[in-house]
Amino acid sequence: MLVPDFFVAAHGSSSGFSGCPIIVPALTIGNVPQMACDLLIHNSHANRVGYICSDDVVATCGVDAYTPPSSGVVHTSVELYECPRPTGSVFILQQRSPVRQGCGLQYAASLSKWLKDSGFSHVVLLVSIDAGRVPPQEGSLRFFVNNLESALSTLSPMGQKVTESDLLMLSEDSPSLALWKFSKESALPFVVLETVCHEGDNVVDAVQFTCQVNDYLHLLPVTENPRITVPPSWSHTVLWGSVGHTTTLY
Repeated sequence: MLVPDFFVAAHGSSSGFSGCPIIVPALTIGNVPQMACDLLIHNSHANRVGYICSDDVVATCGVDAYTPPSSGVVHTSVELYECPRPTGSVFILQQRSPVRQGCGLQYAASLSKWLKDSGFSHVVLLVSIDAGRVPPQEGSLRFFVNNLESALSTLSPMGQKVTESDLLMLSEDSPSLALWKFSKESALPFVVLETVCHEGDNVVDAVQFTCQVNDYLHLLPVTENPRITVPPSWSHTVLWGSVGHTTTLY
């Protein structure tokens, strides 16, 4: 039986990854990292360039998040998007379904190897953490940098620098923590951005996190009050506090 490649390029895609940063969301409180990736992809008009093919992730298939439902475009569990910039592309790995129970370590190892072999300049891991675990004086953004000292000058004015022992990002058995550990072992440069939030309506948190990530990577025009629009999928998704399901879903 043929074993599929871990990464499968989209038809017609010829993107090169070498020297480019990649954003990876952790599946954490409020799904704020995934929501921020949605906003970055939608507002930067990023192009889908491929997807991850792994039995370790729960399979899903649905209407594309960034085009009208009538377009007929579908999305899968984990997809890669490219955001072109004058200084070089930034890639976003959007994950829409969880890792299967007991498969986190294996998935993290495969993902870390692919990231390293593909030549990405560094990984930017987006994490949301419970506000109740963070002292109020630390503000809404915490960051940790490993093997990428050049990032400090940009990130230092934006938030609270923490040490590795201060990271609150994840439980011991989480795939994202395993990804961090594997990347550290392989000397892959890594930035962790932790945003503070509560359970509930996290749209405002996602917009704020999007702006903070943009201040670091400049995917969108940097202005004092950037205009962030939500993707079409958010209008027909039951978010926290919205009206219940509509009959059009059935």
